[in-house]
Amino acid sequence: YLPVFMKLVQAAVALVYMLFLGYMSVVPLHKPGEHVSMAKQVFDNALHIPAYAVLTYLLIRCFKNVSVKVLITAGLTALGYGILMEYFQSLTPNRYPSFMDVCLNGAGILIAVILRSAATKDRQVI
Repeated sequence: YLPVFMKLVQAAVALVYMLFLGYMSVVPLHKPGEHVSMAKQVFDNALHIPAYAVLTYLLIRCFKNVSVKVLITAGLTALGYGILMEYFQSLTPNRYPSFMDVCLNGAGILIAVILRSAATKDRQVI
């Protein structure tokens, strides 16, 4: 029963992380009319890469065996979630959706998939 329990814990961790990302995606970053420096914008955008790499890794960990199907499922789930968060940003005051954010999310997802597949003994994953 321990392996099943651990997978449930890993799924719970992934869900909590998704809730955290969701919250961070819709909380207003600044007050109306407040100037946001270019450095802060670049930093905020750069955070998408590790944030979605971690999400993808956590989603992969929810599965018993790592396969091409698991990597694709986890990657598409993370990408779909990122797109959904961009939609919710369009409904949030002082936030806006960005195709660049989706691309940065995709970069993080791709990094996680490549690193995870490289860590497996079966080099045929990718």
